[in-house]
Amino acid sequence: MEEFKYRFLMVFVCLLLFAQLHAQTLRLTAGTVCTDGIVSVPVSAENMQGIYGFTMRLHYDPGIMTYTGYNVLNPQLYGTTVSCDDVLGVIQMEKPVDTNALNINGYIYVLNFSLISSANSLLTWDSVFFYGSGGTLILATLINGAVLVPPVITQQPIGQNICTNTADTITFFIQTTDTLHQYRWQVSYNSGVSWLSLIPDMHYQGVQTKILRIIHPELNMHNNLYRCKISGACTLYSDTALLQVQSNIILQPHDTVIDVGGTAVFTAGGSGSAPVYLWEVSTDNGTSWSSDALFPAVTTPSITLVNPPLAWSGYLLRCIVGGLCAPPADTTQVAALWIGNMGINRITDHAHVNLYPNPVQSKLNLAFEMPQAGLLTLSICNINGNLLLTESVSATAGLNLKTIDTQTLPHGLYILHLLGDTNFCVHKKFVK
Repeated sequence: MEEFKYRFLMVFVCLLLFAQLHAQTLRLTAGTVCTDGIVSVPVSAENMQGIYGFTMRLHYDPGIMTYTGYNVLNPQLYGTTVSCDDVLGVIQMEKPVDTNALNINGYIYVLNFSLISSANSLLTWDSVFFYGSGGTLILATLINGAVLVPPVITQQPIGQNICTNTADTITFFIQTTDTLHQYRWQVSYNSGVSWLSLIPDMHYQGVQTKILRIIHPELNMHNNLYRCKISGACTLYSDTALLQVQSNIILQPHDTVIDVGGTAVFTAGGSGSAPVYLWEVSTDNGTSWSSDALFPAVTTPSITLVNPPLAWSGYLLRCIVGGLCAPPADTTQVAALWIGNMGINRITDHAHVNLYPNPVQSKLNLAFEMPQAGLLTLSICNINGNLLLTESVSATAGLNLKTIDTQTLPHGLYILHLLGDTNFCVHKKFVK
């Protein structure tokens, strides 16, 4: 009976069972199979002092994995033997009792396995005998381990094809068999050649969760690829999901400047195989719109104004377009018609008119050249043509500098106009 005081029998509960606590601890580490079904499990010993020999047996499930070999990690264990019964799933590590005491605190072996079934396998100690001086048995604390398979992606993100005029929020969703991993959504702008991790902003929410939300997707997101990076013991990547953002409008009209007697052409483009168009004009800075007040209704992609009256200078045009995403139809951005005579009120080289900084925070600087002195009117309109600011500018011949306070303007796109006594000079767009 005296012998049994030193013998240890292990019964396992939830992977861990501790014998009488002792300074020696023998630990099996949990290993995860990441690639090629190969996994290595370290065996470590803590405070393995005064040990002259040992016999250690552990069990694994041979129906899940096959033992492929071992590596000795501590020089004191060179010459020890490791054997395996791959039918029963038993590995035995043995050092005969001799006169050389082991003093180890760290890794002692690495056991290598090859997975033959996609399932987790427990690694459990069957029996461990440490022998002290004279062959006396020494107790140890035993900690079991496991071989774990990586999480499986059970639901991949699915590509989305949406329209800007109907989509408010879209989601990409991923589901895995393990909830203990970290998630990070990524985007590629070059068909998957390179990837960037998303950060939360006005368009992206849930970038570190299983559900990525894209708020108000825009046309510049068209053909973006998205995927989820799953990090943990192993790193996995989901399938890629393509975002296609469609719009009724694929071509916007732009402001047009002509001389008296000239011809102005405004063009819009619709998506799909049979887009429809209806042009509208505003004579009151965008307050009201009509499709037939000045000319018969135009239902073609382009509207051509031949020799329009000088009084039409400053009128606004837009087009209602029904395309791939209709209904409902979309309305293009507003474009202005400007008509001017050649003279001091006409700046023909737009490169000599500069706005900076653009985008602007508060103070907008305007630099422009005039062939001779004259009185100009400076005005700022929003993209819908609504007048927001106006003032007179006394220009000198040559370079003129003007600073404009834009602090009261909300964020958006604006058009700055310089007007002479009767005729248009130049216009520039800026962003705040």
